[in-house]
Amino acid sequence: GGYRACVTFPSIAAVTYEGARPRKPVPVKCPWRLGPRARKAAEQDAKTLVDAYEEGGVAKMQEEKRSMFANADAVARAAKRGEDESLGSIFHRAAPLRPSGGGAPKPEGEGDEDQAASPGDARRPGE
Repeated sequence: GGYRACVTFPSIAAVTYEGARPRKPVPVKCPWRLGPRARKAAEQDAKTLVDAYEEGGVAKMQEEKRSMFANADAVARAAKRGEDESLGSIFHRAAPLRPSGGGAPKPEGEGDEDQAASPGDARRPGE
């Protein structure tokens, strides 16, 4: 699965006759984002489109959207590999589970049995 931003903008189409209903907002969809940070990437896409619209109107927003789709394939491949070659460092390489080397020194009183625990282990010292 993944995430995709969809932002609505006011329609720039003119009303063609008197008494016509106002135009509905136009939904603008961004590319699908995959990987461990997909939701944050999609949220950033939405923010980028809104900022571009506020800065330069529909033309600037459309330019940003074209840029997103032009780079979408490279971003998706990077997400699948877990690499950081995407727009604005959207994805990151996962950190190793165990620290390499000595790591932080242990406080006095903790034995060697706690050294085998992974950093995500929820045990308290001495358990």
